[in-house]
Amino acid sequence: MKKKNSSNERKLIQNNASLSFCLALAFALSACSSTDEFVQPTESNSRSSLDSDADGVPDIYDAFPYDESEHTDTDGDGTGDNADLDDDNDGVNDAQDDLPFDPTETVDTDGDGAGNNADLDDDNDGIPDTQELLLGTDSLLSNTDNDATNDSAEASPPDNGHNNAESSTDNGTSDYDADGVPDKDDAFPQDCSESEDTDGDGIGNNEDTDDDNDGLTDTEEDNLGTDPLDPDTDDDGINDGQDEFPLDPNEDTDSDGDGVGD
Repeated sequence: MKKKNSSNERKLIQNNASLSFCLALAFALSACSSTDEFVQPTESNSRSSLDSDADGVPDIYDAFPYDESEHTDTDGDGTGDNADLDDDNDGVNDAQDDLPFDPTETVDTDGDGAGNNADLDDDNDGIPDTQELLLGTDSLLSNTDNDATNDSAEASPPDNGHNNAESSTDNGTSDYDADGVPDKDDAFPQDCSESEDTDGDGIGNNEDTDDDNDGLTDTEEDNLGTDPLDPDTDDDGINDGQDEFPLDPNEDTDSDGDGVGD
């Protein structure tokens, strides 16, 4: 009788075990049918989200993964951009560099985002830099003569952007080369070393050795006492260089060379 009871007990235990297994399996299947998918962690997605210094930039994109104060090194010099005084290593400190992350540029005159090296119109006045060079206007100033009208809007382009007569605000006083002589009176308005060309030969008086082109050098005229700016000092109709008596309006020839005019 005991043997039979023992057998029944074993069967009961086995049935209970089978029932528990079925219930566990049903629960597992129910969980799998849930809308929440379980994503098995992989080495790849674990590494892409790792941020060792907790600076908000994942290590794989962080030039300084263990320095929370840095994450970028533009010039690759080992100093992060936050601490680096010259991020693009172009020799110009960021504080003075209009384009601190571009090693090929440092100045952007018109502030249009294109550095002067690449910009075809540095001052954004509508005239390309190459044309301003030919015109004689300043490619870094949109209003070369400072007369309230941009170079490209000047009334007479051949006037090199110095429309003194045309500009109502200029009053003929602009001085492009800042030599103290208004452009309208300056034979060389774009050359601060020259302003006069007495003989009109295209050479300014400062450089010209014979300002009045009378055949005598300025030095010779100084020694003779004649006027280096007047080709005929005594006004007798004979240029000083051909006049044997350039200071005597009554004489100009000494045929026998005795010092007495003919």
